[in-house]
Amino acid sequence: MSRPRSLRVLFVRPHDAAGLPGLFGFERARERADVLPIPLLELATSVLLGSPHRAFVHDARAATGGNREVRSVAAVHRADVAVIWLHPALLADGLEAARAARQGGCTLVLGAGPLIWLWSEAAKGAVELDGLLPRDGAAGLLAALDCEANKGTAREFLDALQSTGELPVTARGVDRKLLDYAAYRGLPRGRTGPGARVDKGRHAATPLLLHDARGRLRSVADLRHELDACALLGIPRRALELAGEQVPDPAFLEQLLAGRTDRARYQVPIAGPLEDAGLRRLMDAGVVSLSVGAVPVDPDALRADLCWAIAQLRRSGALAADAVVDDVTVVVVKQQ
Repeated sequence: MSRPRSLRVLFVRPHDAAGLPGLFGFERARERADVLPIPLLELATSVLLGSPHRAFVHDARAATGGNREVRSVAAVHRADVAVIWLHPALLADGLEAARAARQGGCTLVLGAGPLIWLWSEAAKGAVELDGLLPRDGAAGLLAALDCEANKGTAREFLDALQSTGELPVTARGVDRKLLDYAAYRGLPRGRTGPGARVDKGRHAATPLLLHDARGRLRSVADLRHELDACALLGIPRRALELAGEQVPDPAFLEQLLAGRTDRARYQVPIAGPLEDAGLRRLMDAGVVSLSVGAVPVDPDALRADLCWAIAQLRRSGALAADAVVDDVTVVVVKQQ
C-alpha cells in the first residue's frame, strides 16, 4: 500500500488593483492593506501544525508583481493546492489570483473568506474554484487534504471539505511565525492614524483573537498556548481582540494573564464597571489599554463613560489617562 503524499498548500491574499471603490460598503469590511487576514492565517496554521502537509503564505497585495506573481510563487513552492482569500469588493482580483495559482501548477484551487460567507451563491458559480471553505472550515480543509493525498474521488473531496470537527489545541489560533510583523497594529495612542504606516516599534501590538471561527470564547488554556508562542518569539505587545459578541469578564482576563512572567503589555476589551482592586490586578498583569467598547452615540453618554473609565485608571495609580473617541467606541489608555 502506497504511503499518502504530503501536499504543499499555498495560502494567498490577492492584490486589490481591480477592487471596487471604497464607497461600496459590505457587511464585512475589506482588510487593511498592512494587516493580513487573521482567519486566512488560522487556516494556514491548522495545516502547518495540525497535519503532515506543508503551508506557505503569500500576500500579493504587498508584492511588487501583484497577482501575476502568484503564478511564480506557486511554481517555486511546487504547490499542489491553493487557498485564495476572497472578498466581494475584490472579486476580480481574487479570481485573477486563482487563475494564476492554477497556471503555477496547483491542481486544486479553493476559495475562502468573506465572499463565501456573505455571497456563497456567486462564489459557487466561479469556474476558477474547485471548492469553497465555510467560515469554520479548518477541520474540513484538513479532511479534504487527506482525501486528496489518498487519491479520493471528487465527490469524497467535496464532502470532506464540508465536514466539521474540533482541531487539536496546538493547531488552533495563529502561528506567530506566519502572523509575523505584517499583522501588527499600533495601540490607540501610537502614531498610526488613517493612512499612516503601521508602527512596529514602541507602540506595536500583535492581535490575538479571543473567539474561535464560530464566535465562541476560546478557553484559557487555548489562549495561554498562543501567549506562550508570543513570548517564545519575543513579541512584547499583544492586543486581545473580539471576534464574537461575548466580551470576557474581568475574572476571565485575570485568569488568562495571571502568573505570566514575560513582562508583556496588553490591550484588552472590557465591559461594565470594574472594581478598583480588579483593575489594579489587570494593570499589574501588564494591561496598558482598556477598550470600553460600544456606547450610545450620545454626547452625554460618551462623557459619562469617559469619566468613569478615566477615573478608574487614575485611582489605579496611573500617572495620567487620556481618551480617544470615534463615533461609537471609547478607548482609554494608561500612559507609560
